[in-house]
Amino acid sequence: MLRVDEKHLREHYVFNVLGLIITTNHKTDGLYLPLDDRWHYVAWSNRKKEEFTQTYWNDQWAWYHAGGFEHIAAYLAELDLTRRRRRRRRQRSGT
Repeated sequence: MLRVDEKHLREHYVFNVLGLIITTNHKTDGLYLPLDDRWHYVAWSNRKKEEFTQTYWNDQWAWYHAGGFEHIAAYLAELDLTRRRRRRRRQRSGT
């Protein structure tokens, strides 16, 4: 839960459901992240936009708007991350 403290309104709490995506075209200096950062997942692809046809993007967006967003949200809502959290905790503690 996140505390919301808006001016002239009563303090209240909201669910922490933010799904922020940060993009950059710069592989190494687009965004500063400390070497020991554990809060961000970083992915990179060597694919170029020219490798994708317009049909690919049209089909992708059509799928999203025909229920794809909901499928992704349902998958993520059911995804069990407990094993991943335990493994990361062990890696940090050295056990």
